[in-house]
Amino acid sequence: MIVVHYLVFLLFRGLESVLAFLPLWVCSVIGGWLGNLAYFVWPGARRRTVRNLLIAFGGEIGIGECRRIGRRHFAALGKNVLCGIKLSLMRPGSVEKRVRYENAQAALELAEEHSGAIGAILHMGPWPLLTRIPLFGPDVSRAHLYQPLGNPFLDRHLLRSRSGHGLVFFDQRQGYYGPMNHLREAGSLSLFVDQHAGSSGVWCPFFGRLASTTNLPALLALRTGAPIIPIGIYPDGVARWRVIYGDPIRTTDDGGCEISSAKLTATLNQAAERIVRRVPEEWFWIHERWKTPRPEFLLSAYRRGVEYPPGFRKEHLKPFRILIRSSNWLGDACMSVPTVRAIKQGRPDAEITILCNENLAELWRAVRHVDHVVARPRRASVWKAARLIRRAGPFDAGILFPNSIRSALEMKLAGVAPVVGYADALRARIVDQPVPERKTPGPPEHHAWRYLRIAQAIGADKSDPDLYASREHHPRFEGTWRVGLCPGAAYGGAKRWPAERYAKAVEALHQRLEGQAEWSVYGAPNEADLAASLTASCPVSLHNLVGKTSISELMERLQSLHVLITNDTGTMHLAGLLGVPTVSIFGSTEPALTSPLGKNHRILRKHVECSPCFLRECPLDFRCMTRIEVHDVVEATLAVLKNGAEALGSPT
Repeated sequence: MIVVHYLVFLLFRGLESVLAFLPLWVCSVIGGWLGNLAYFVWPGARRRTVRNLLIAFGGEIGIGECRRIGRRHFAALGKNVLCGIKLSLMRPGSVEKRVRYENAQAALELAEEHSGAIGAILHMGPWPLLTRIPLFGPDVSRAHLYQPLGNPFLDRHLLRSRSGHGLVFFDQRQGYYGPMNHLREAGSLSLFVDQHAGSSGVWCPFFGRLASTTNLPALLALRTGAPIIPIGIYPDGVARWRVIYGDPIRTTDDGGCEISSAKLTATLNQAAERIVRRVPEEWFWIHERWKTPRPEFLLSAYRRGVEYPPGFRKEHLKPFRILIRSSNWLGDACMSVPTVRAIKQGRPDAEITILCNENLAELWRAVRHVDHVVARPRRASVWKAARLIRRAGPFDAGILFPNSIRSALEMKLAGVAPVVGYADALRARIVDQPVPERKTPGPPEHHAWRYLRIAQAIGADKSDPDLYASREHHPRFEGTWRVGLCPGAAYGGAKRWPAERYAKAVEALHQRLEGQAEWSVYGAPNEADLAASLTASCPVSLHNLVGKTSISELMERLQSLHVLITNDTGTMHLAGLLGVPTVSIFGSTEPALTSPLGKNHRILRKHVECSPCFLRECPLDFRCMTRIEVHDVVEATLAVLKNGAEALGSPT
């Protein structure tokens, strides 16, 4: 690596030698040609530039105009790079002749009043120009806070060539006592403020989109009392420039109260945006200013948090678009809702789109944390699903709830990145951020918490108890108890308590409730025969709705119930999500893994030696289900109704 660094250094020195003999205007023309060439031969940078321009101006101009600005940006970048190198080789007096100043008087007066100032520099124009001119007047000592380059040879050379003429450089790695003392001694300090600051920054709007921003200028200003002055450079003719001073940012408000460093940082971002908007092609769009942090792209875990400038409302934020691939089973989808809530709450600009099978679209549209739903046709190929995603996008991140390779391929083919999810050996090649499976021994982990570990891996806070809360469900007792039955199970017969026992339980409950009950039966269309058998064998009238309701109609019906007697089914989980109390009967499956979410559920389970087997059909004598007696279901149902009556103050 040291050899590579030295070769790059030699190439740079050679370029300097050539530019030293060329007039500045020639450097500008050649730079523009090279920038235009780079636009065509550097597709990755071109796409990144256009994407950033769409983030900034997408609601104001079309993609065609963004591409035109992007092309002008490459030309401007080429000019600025070559002119910046050339200007570093020129005497300060020669450089100053090519510069005009705008709004400088207010900045100079403020710097004199406070005996110094902080120059918040933007990556615009040939920024090495700023090392050659007195930003705050000839009598103010100058310093620049810099971050060293990775190439030590180039770094030493640039420091040596740009130092002198009264300019001092402070290495950011060596702390901030030197810069602070310089400011306190009536000096000025310049530093770049428009780069992605990673986990150490404050997340505040830049062109309406949250961006991690350094709070260093604000901290230095608060420690020293120096005002912050945003500074940009615009072209002012061929090989000539104009230095723009933005409105000064003070550390106290009109009432004399100190402003927080986060609020100052957000205000500075807003001022920087105003400067960039004047000549957008001059700013450094090739930089990933709105970079998606990995692995924690949700912001709950970032200690500096989110801040807005004065007058900015959260509703004005441009969205951070997250695509979540839903599980295919109704029950699994219901158990993943707390995870969707956690992700939505993980950052204020989160916009959640769910990709799901058509049969689950109504469920997800009813979840208030979901902004959009993309329904995937049941027999859609991977390619068709990828086209649906591209049409609904672009997306800033993708999250996989299913464990299939197919679901990962759909996102990858659609160009979504990063993709997050559990990954086995095969899927690890597709998933960008694999979530590790739990390795520590312990009791079985509920599926809801397993999904939540995906959210935790990307920065969500899963400690909020409201994540697991069901809807408030208090249907009034108006002389009749409304009881639902779900005797089927799409997974297989091993999960079904015998239909004849359902009939006996209904008969016994009807007598115990003195006939004050209405009964309804729910299930999938392929369970119609089971429901018909139950209805025929039951001496009590049952309203058979099996296969006759959509998801939204089923949700409406369930919310009218006082209790649902059910096997371990998707309907059970839907009832739990809606806050409907259940009597849930488990046999071949494990309630520690898949019990309904929420309160006031009664779980009935006989833990025999072969359970849980997770088989679809019982190869033995079905003992796990047959040992659950009719009396157990009746008493559990009455207990649930009693609890509900006490909550409502109704008679039992």
